[in-house]
Amino acid sequence: MKDERLPLAALILMFAESGYKSLVYVIGLIVIGFRDRRDGGWIVWVLVAVGVLLVFGMTLVRYLRFTYRLADAQVVIKSGLFVRKTRHIPYAKIQTLRRQQWFFLKPFNLESLTIETSGKNGSEGEAQLYAVAPSVGVAIDARRKTAQAKAVPAQAVPAPALAARDQAAAAAQLGALGAAGQPSEPAAVLDPTASAQPSAPVTSGAEPLPAELSYTISAHDLNLYALTSLGFIPILTGALWLWDKFDDIVPKDWEQNVNRYMAQLAVAALVAVIIVALVIGIVISYLRLVQKYYQFTLTQSGDTLTAARGLLKRTQVSTRLHQLQAVRFSQTVIRQWFHLTTVQALIASNASDDEQSDAMVLMPVVKADQALTAMRRFVTWLPAQVPALQTVQRSRYWYYIRNAALGNLVAVLAGLVGIYFGRPAWLLPAALIGAAWVLLAALQGTYSARSAGVKILSPDLLVLQKGGWWRRQRYFVRRANVQSLEVNTSVWLAKRRVCHLVINVRQGDSNENIEVSYLEQPVADAVRAWYRPADFGAGDWAL
Repeated sequence: MKDERLPLAALILMFAESGYKSLVYVIGLIVIGFRDRRDGGWIVWVLVAVGVLLVFGMTLVRYLRFTYRLADAQVVIKSGLFVRKTRHIPYAKIQTLRRQQWFFLKPFNLESLTIETSGKNGSEGEAQLYAVAPSVGVAIDARRKTAQAKAVPAQAVPAPALAARDQAAAAAQLGALGAAGQPSEPAAVLDPTASAQPSAPVTSGAEPLPAELSYTISAHDLNLYALTSLGFIPILTGALWLWDKFDDIVPKDWEQNVNRYMAQLAVAALVAVIIVALVIGIVISYLRLVQKYYQFTLTQSGDTLTAARGLLKRTQVSTRLHQLQAVRFSQTVIRQWFHLTTVQALIASNASDDEQSDAMVLMPVVKADQALTAMRRFVTWLPAQVPALQTVQRSRYWYYIRNAALGNLVAVLAGLVGIYFGRPAWLLPAALIGAAWVLLAALQGTYSARSAGVKILSPDLLVLQKGGWWRRQRYFVRRANVQSLEVNTSVWLAKRRVCHLVINVRQGDSNENIEVSYLEQPVADAVRAWYRPADFGAGDWAL
């Protein structure tokens, strides 16, 4: 097969990507160049134009120098602006395939592909094919499955059927899902004679391959997910940053008019402006998430999980089950109030896709008491239920509160000193705001302490839970996927037999550090014995 060039539409995407990456430099040049200039800043516009032409010219050459070929055993990609590079990507080494289709590419039946391997090549993946026909992705995926099947022959592993009471409970909970993400074939999944799930993690051989399953988010769940998001906070933070840079961008007379108008507003009017800004931020966050997870669908075929979603940009990510390093159940404090959780997978590739883009979303939102039952259909090594965790003792909560409040207190005091010498009239309101912020940090410390815990579920499965800034995360990790385990303490904590437990698992190209702080020493020792049973007596890991 001969080398293929990318369609002309790919050039538009490459131009857009290059322009987006250069945008921050252009803005910085304009802000710095126009500050206190008396010549109208024409030289700044010349530099910007030269820079834009240079970026577009380099992008055009990169497009003309890019070719790809689907050989029998590998994908061959040739690229390079000045140095010619040829990459050979064997189908058997492809870990994840991500397919994206912007709305303006749909009429032309084109999409972009990102190929992920274990070679780790940054956030953009091992290779990208812009605006190619969907048949290219289908062909790569089919050849990948064939090559991987030949490399590792499938082994049948007998799996015991669920007990009758577990079947009844699973049927009741999945039936309660109703419109909230109704499975497409619940009867076939819950039939004990059909694709039965194991009641404990499989410890030898390959995992059983269930029949094809699917989950589709309902409109009700999608609205819940968008409305309970804290995504408006980054939007407001960005708006405040732009407001802070307002005087550097706009002409001086504009700035004076705005300042004069703001000074004339009453307190009630300022409060109304703040409320309007908050509402706008929430609406923007809601619309962003609705279009991002529009028609979210999770399917499983054999040992491959595929998540598809999006309105303006349809994204499809496929990964194999053995790539799952851990499963994370994440709840913001708002979603805790509504008993909702988000299920995410930490995978050994860069195909992450959630609000913070650090994990692959498996279910955007599901009822907390139904989450495990729903996910066990896809990830069979998850437990049917989780017993009470070994939590941090209440007497240790003080450590969390101290750590959260102390750093913020130092920052607030430093800010107050600067205000005292710079704007003394603002000292009192700034002190009140600072006190409220330190109190909020202390409450966050209490929240983190109440969220922390750990539990050994079986010789092969561990659950850890931790709390961050108003977000609780529960991780299910298999022993085989733990990269390292640390038990840390200090001279002062050692006297009280208190320590920190750290579990490291692979996440994309980096590491996910799961730390549960201020645990009792016997609890951490039990987890260490679970991880290294050969170094400890049998049963020493039981909690």
